[in-house]
Amino acid sequence: MPLYSAKVSADRSVKLPEELCDALAISAGSEVEFFLTLDGYVHFHVLRDSFSDFGVRHKSPSLSIREIDDAIAEAVVEKNAPFTSVTYSARKPAAE
Repeated sequence: MPLYSAKVSADRSVKLPEELCDALAISAGSEVEFFLTLDGYVHFHVLRDSFSDFGVRHKSPSLSIREIDDAIAEAVVEKNAPFTSVTYSARKPAAE
């Protein structure tokens, strides 16, 4: 697994190594995401638009199974919303 390093400047910006940018297809204007785990690890993703059908942007590395499942579930619920709001009318039994 490649290891990349960079220094933080006085204004807290970080210049990503060219090799990392090439590997992840990062160019000027690319959106990235960072998150911190409870055990202190930082994860870094490049946001992509390849899952736009589900309203979720793709991360590089890939989305987790949970993120994909959530996006699909939300899309299914939205698509089927007209069918889930059925109103029933009170009918008298046929014997009455």
